[in-house]
Formats: sequence, structure tokens, C-alpha cells
Amino acid sequence: MEFSVYSPALSRIGIISSFTSLIWGESYTGSGKLQVVLPKTPDAARIIACGNFIGIPSSDTLMIIQSTEDKDNSIWAYGCEAKSLLAARVYAGTIKCKGKIELALRTAVTESRPYSIIGLAPLRNITKTTTSQRTYPTLYELSRVWCETGDMGFRLIHDKSAHRLLYDVYEGVERNGIKFAEQYGNLTNLERLLSETSYRNFAYVGGEGEGSDRVFVTAGDSSAADLERREIFVDARDLQREEGQTLDEYKTLLIARGNEKLKEAARVQEITFDISSTDFGKSFYLGDIITCVLPDYNSVLSVRVAEFTNTYENNKITTQLTLGNPILRGL
Repeated sequence: MEFSVYSPALSRIGIISSFTSLIWGESYTGSGKLQVVLPKTPDAARIIACGNFIGIPSSDTLMIIQSTEDKDNSIWAYGCEAKSLLAARVYAGTIKCKGKIELALRTAVTESRPYSIIGLAPLRNITKTTTSQRTYPTLYELSRVWCETGDMGFRLIHDKSAHRLLYDVYEGVERNGIKFAEQYGNLTNLERLLSETSYRNFAYVGGEGEGSDRVFVTAGDSSAADLERREIFVDARDLQREEGQTLDEYKTLLIARGNEKLKEAARVQEITFDISSTDFGKSFYLGDIITCVLPDYNSVLSVRVAEFTNTYENNKITTQLTLGNPILRGL
């Protein structure tokens, strides 16, 4: 196993074949993580520097080095996926989506003075839609929120020949035939977290105006009652009604904002487990939906692979998956 190091202009400046450990994590809508530890040498100290990128043969994603540390005669480098660069670019104004999310996000990227190394991947023609409006968002936050609305992911694909990072919105595949369970021998170290600490299912949303003239709408599960109803107030004053926009059109935007906030306040059900590295990356991939059988909980989960972390150490690879957005069914 070896990894390549690239300059900020994406020219390869070195290959590292001797290292102590490498933690490589990618995320469907998050920023992933990087940690690498290697012996301190003059060459390593020169190229393992903030702003440079690291790439591995098994992935078309690059990691950007954000910090380094010298200790115990070793160099430690930390970072995350290159798409974190989008967090440093702001859409200067108001961006709207009244249709396909993929098209709106690609427009946002091209209109936001993207870095010279960032371009667009081929259009996938994803049909997921939303009605939403954001003012001065970072491209990273805009991508995260709108992609989560459509159950999609986003990334920057490394185009080695062109020395570019290509912005890509994509959907995982539903792998109905892929099942994991402890009794199958392909699910170990099961950890399960259930939380309703921040759970809300009904939103009051306040838009423009003052007092009795303020525009209010509701969003969420209006049928929930008594202890099942968990309410939240969403202040959406940043969404202003524009000239020529009808009141109903404006209210649709407010409802969409309420639904976005409710999605952020969903019940938390997180499951992590270890699998063989020979399974992941061949039969299913990041963003795909798989089935997890939990007989101890009398349940089956259809769940998306939200993140993965590969740890390379002592000539071994350990893969850990983080699963999100579970759909619970009984056995």
C-alpha cells in the first residue's frame, strides 16, 4: 500500500510507501477524515504540508492536509475530504431551487467563483427536486442541506489527467440482496445508538413581517398529538418575499425551510460495525442502501452507508461503516 501526495495545483510531488498508519474516511454528505503517521524524513517533511492533497489507489477522492504535527520522531498529518474546500466559497447573494436539486447545485458552483482546480463532473440527470432558497450560504453547506433533502450525496472527483477536482452530485444504489447480520458472520462489533434528545416532528415557521402582519406557516406531521407531538419554532426571516412572488409561493419556501429543520431534528439511530475489506467496495459502496438484520431487536433495517473509515496499519486494513437514515421494519 502506498499513497500519493499532490500540490495545491494537483501535480503529484511524491509517493509515500512507508508509513506507520493511515486513517481514511469518506462521507456521503459530510467531509470525512484523514490521519496519517509516518517516519520523519526530510522528504516527508517537505511534502506533508498544509494545503497539499493525499490520494490512495482505491479511491477517486482526495484528502486535503489541514494540519501537521511533529512528535515522537514522526510526522502526523490531519485533514478531510477535498470537498471541504467548498466551505471557503460563499454564494454571494440568494440562490433558489424550484426544481431539480442537481441542476441548482451545479449552477451555484459555477456562479460562485470556484477555485481554478474545481470543475463540474458529467451531469447525472437526477430527478430529485425541492423548493428552497438560501442567502449567502457556503457551497459546502448548500450542498449538504439540499443533498440531504433529496437523499443524495456530493463529492469532488479527482481527474488525474486534467489536474482538476470535479463537483459531482450522485445517488447511492439500493442493494436489496446485500444483508448483514451477526449470524451471517459479516457483522461484528455492533454498536447501536438510539436518541430522541433533539427529536422534533412539527414546526411553526415565521417569515417576514412584524406582529399580526408576520407570515406564519406550519410543517411536519400535523396528525401527531399528545406526547407524540414534538414542536419547534423556525425563524425564517432571512427568506423575504420578492417582487412578483405570490403569497402561496412564499409560503411554499417557508414550509420547505421548516421541513429542512425537521430533518435535522429527526430521531437519531446510528449503527456502526466492522466488516471485511473484501466486501466493501466490491458488492456495495458509499451511499448505497443495504439491509441489516438485528434479531435481538426483532427488526430489519434498510439503511444507507453514510460514511466509511479504512484504517491501514501493520499491513492490515480494517473497515468500519457508519449507517444513517434507517428505515425500520419488523422481522
